[in-house]
This record gives sequence, C-alpha cells and structure tokens, in this order.
Amino acid sequence: MAAKVKHDEAIKLLGDAWSLYRRSFKANERELLECFEGALRACLDKMSLMDLDSIYEVFRDLGNEERSVQIVDQYLKVLAQQGRKIDKRQLYRWPKDAYLSSELDKYIVESKAEKLFEDYTIPHVGTNGLNSGDYIKLSQASVESFYDFFKSLDD
Repeated sequence: MAAKVKHDEAIKLLGDAWSLYRRSFKANERELLECFEGALRACLDKMSLMDLDSIYEVFRDLGNEERSVQIVDQYLKVLAQQGRKIDKRQLYRWPKDAYLSSELDKYIVESKAEKLFEDYTIPHVGTNGLNSGDYIKLSQASVESFYDFFKSLDD
C-alpha cells in the first residue's frame, strides 16, 4: 500500500508539470523545466514511453536538446536495471523523434528475451499475433519441441 501511495505521489508531480505547461501562456520556461525536472527525479522509473516521448519533445522544443538526450538515456538505463522488456507491437504510439526512435529500437533488440516454444503459441491462439520473426523461430524448432509441447498440454 505504501508503495502505491509513493507511486501515485510521484506520478502526480508529472501531472502537475503538465498542468503548468497547459495552463500558462507566460514566458516561464525555467519554471516549467524545473517542474519537469522534479517530476523526472521522482518518477523516471515509473513513466510510460508516451510520457518520455512528450517530455523529450518539450525539452527539445525549448532548446534543451542535450538534456532531452540525457533524459532518454537515463530512462532506458532504468528500464535495463529493472529488466523490463518492450514489445514494439504493444506500443500505442511509436516516437516521432529520430533519436528517441533509434535508441528505443536499440533497447528493444538488446533486451529481447529468448522465447520458449510455448511463448510462440499459447499467447497467440486465435489471433494474428505472430510476426515474421516468430514464424522463422517456429520453423527452426525441432520436431521434439513440437511433440513435447503438445504432449505437455495433456497434463
């Protein structure tokens, strides 16, 4: 419960930064960036990729290209430390920025987990969820893998 409260408080800081961004027509770039920096310190490890994409864009558009790159690098480092995997097909929206897109592609390739035979079948029953890489891996599976998998379904 305490972890949930802490998580919600951290995410609220991100919401506060976006509120400041949306409600103000003042020349308050420094205040806005400080607000985002506070949110990043609190919840970088809790943000979604869409949050990252948006924050990256704000920093970049306000002339802080170097800091925006640092934010992306820090975020991906945190994902790696947490052991989080990203499936490109599950992302709602792919980042538009070339740097972020390139780094995310690299992360996905580097963090890709080896799948077991059943990982190619069970989650995709009744769907069109396999990609070409999955079909290639299945075609390379041994006959024993197929037999073992289907035999295990009877247990």
